[in-house]
Amino acid sequence: IDYTRELFEGLGNNKMDELFTEFNEHPIASGSIGQVYKAKMKDSKEVAVKVMHPNMEIKSSVPILYLKSYNWILKRLPVLYQYGLPFNLDDFFEDIKKQIDFKYEYDNLVKFNKMYKDNHLVVFPEPIFKSEKILITSYEEGQFFEDVDITEYKKYKIVQP
Repeated sequence: IDYTRELFEGLGNNKMDELFTEFNEHPIASGSIGQVYKAKMKDSKEVAVKVMHPNMEIKSSVPILYLKSYNWILKRLPVLYQYGLPFNLDDFFEDIKKQIDFKYEYDNLVKFNKMYKDNHLVVFPEPIFKSEKILITSYEEGQFFEDVDITEYKKYKIVQP
């Protein structure tokens, strides 16, 4: 939570106490690149606050360097060429970069909210604030799509924009 406070203070005047009336210091979810907290803003709106784990840029650079080196070596040795990675590493790593910048996630939420605005069965959080390491969205109760107990065909029909 101290790291989260530092991130907010680094944004300028937006200290956590100035933005939120409540901030649950225990994450409601955690993943490979960040954690999510539930909070209440000054206007009483419940929000999800996604915060990137510290040093993600460095943590993602080591595997990138390793895989690029591995692939470079294998592609230059004829006997090992067949063991090279069968996809474009540059495209793959460009996608990784986008995952460790929450501005892209914000933009995707805007896009998906427009795309599914008339579909009441699919809900995406409303994006509220973005920075590279912090994303604030509306807090949405619900069930993960992959956990819904219906046929694949019905899932397919639901997600058609």
